[in-house]
Amino acid sequence: MSAFFAPEADLERYLMIEAAWTRSLGEVEGHSNAESVAAAIETAAIDPNDLAQGVKKDGLPIPALVAQLKTQIAPDQHALIHRGLTSQDVMDTSSVLALRDVVALIAARLKGIDAELEALQAKFQTASL
Repeated sequence: MSAFFAPEADLERYLMIEAAWTRSLGEVEGHSNAESVAAAIETAAIDPNDLAQGVKKDGLPIPALVAQLKTQIAPDQHALIHRGLTSQDVMDTSSVLALRDVVALIAARLKGIDAELEALQAKFQTASL
């Protein structure tokens, strides 16, 4: 379960959210280059140490992430990066996505426990007390 909250998983979700938002902007506003910008966001090489410094500076990693994205994407395409999002939007959405995965894992584990309990019940239900 801790893997869902690992820094690498957080970063993967942040990039996925930023890319999805860029695609949405492209669809709503008719930006023909949105898909290429979104693909660049998804494959950006992000320096985790810089994000850690960003957390020390800003209290969260998103401003540093956006700054890194802008160094890897042409300046004329910067308008499609993080526009209309807040850092809190990205953080909250990432948390909800992680919790979705946690709930699925817990549900699967509970289903396994339920099956084991049913097997025990079937095995011992005729035993006399």
